[in-house]
Amino acid sequence: MHDWGPESDVIEIVAAEGPLQPDPPTTSIFNIYVRFEWVEPYTNSSPIVGYKVFIADNNGDFHLEETYCNGQVDPVLSQLYCEVPMSVLRNDYNLAFDTLVQAKVQAENEYGEGPESDANTSGAKIQTEPQAVQSLV
Repeated sequence: MHDWGPESDVIEIVAAEGPLQPDPPTTSIFNIYVRFEWVEPYTNSSPIVGYKVFIADNNGDFHLEETYCNGQVDPVLSQLYCEVPMSVLRNDYNLAFDTLVQAKVQAENEYGEGPESDANTSGAKIQTEPQAVQSLV
């Protein structure tokens, strides 16, 4: 006679993962700042808990911007934008006059980080003097 064997261990499967890739951020001039804005990507059934913003330097290398764009806390987390002074972009990122300011954004939920967005291909360009900066909003 045959009988049932022992039960297997319980396994738990979560049908969720990190967020999808966001669309490229937009950049615009806002007073003496460059504003970086993005749209929340599909969250894959888990709320977004943070964003990372990466800005390109004069060599095209992208660096995490944490001083002005800390997307782990409000207001950046809830507003979906941050503003970086034009002087910081000129000095810290070595961006020359009339250079396109490029950025990428990445979202994170409780299951992990999603892929970085592509970089923007249009938008704000570096201005020389603060008084020459115009609001395009």
